[in-house]
Amino acid sequence: MQIVNGKIGIGTSSPAVAVDVNAGDVAGFVRSESNSVSVAVISLGTVVYVIVFKKDTSLNEYNVRVGVDGNYFVAYTNNLKI
Repeated sequence: MQIVNGKIGIGTSSPAVAVDVNAGDVAGFVRSESNSVSVAVISLGTVVYVIVFKKDTSLNEYNVRVGVDGNYFVAYTNNLKI
């Protein structure tokens, strides 16, 4: 973790915004006390970026996910596109 000019960088030594996370496929989790993942920010390949809402720590099972696929908005529930 780096702090530069009041900006926090995780996975980067030169944060561009207040909190800048540079990670692999999963940029971050917000977990509950029981360690289940309620919200995650995930990259699914080169052009698909989503925010997912989940009931557990699995990276493959999403209850709801929304994001972009190229230039298009996408939404899924229980891994089915809606």
